[in-house]
Amino acid sequence: MGIFNLIVILVSLFLVCCSHSPAAKNTTDDSRKYLEDAGKARKYGPLEGDVRVIDGLEYVCGKNAKYMLTPFEPLYVWVRRYLYTPSVIDTFPGRVGSPTNTKKLTELEERLARLERATRGEGAA
Repeated sequence: MGIFNLIVILVSLFLVCCSHSPAAKNTTDDSRKYLEDAGKARKYGPLEGDVRVIDGLEYVCGKNAKYMLTPFEPLYVWVRRYLYTPSVIDTFPGRVGSPTNTKKLTELEERLARLERATRGEGAA
């Protein structure tokens, strides 16, 4: 029984020591470095998933379907939101392709429906 208790104590001490990682202090440094890298990338142009409104239409920066098929085609192009088809990764929650908050989405759809009715002259109800 004495050796078993000693092994249990040593294993529990090992687990407690290993559960606290010293890398936790560097998370602010890592996040700061990530933000700096993202800022540098923004200087060179838009990134995939960026959204821009031009003349009242939403455009999403997405991968170009014609890339490498015809000469001088860029990797990313601005595509209208209703024509944009997200990749498989974009369908995960929190990405551009899927709404993060369905309540906000329903409120937006209701607002758009009211605006469309108002522009048609049917009344804002």
